[in-house]
Amino acid sequence: QMAAIYQKKGDFEGATQAMLRAVELSPENITYRYNLAVLFDRQQKRGEAANLYQQLMEAHQRGEPLPNITQIQQRLTFLRSNL
Repeated sequence: QMAAIYQKKGDFEGATQAMLRAVELSPENITYRYNLAVLFDRQQKRGEAANLYQQLMEAHQRGEPLPNITQIQQRLTFLRSNL
């Protein structure tokens, strides 16, 4: 929730730090990883975003349900081709 508040205020660095903390506290939470990937992507931190999108794809392959899996794959492909 803190990450969303920071993001609404335009503080993407604060949002990223809050989301990193959430992932640290709950590393199994796929939603946190997805949100962190999107934050990195919006900040043009392509390598970090690609790494997280890759982790999401691996989680999907293990059977974990993910929304927008097609969009995640497309974004990962785009980022990899532009690194």
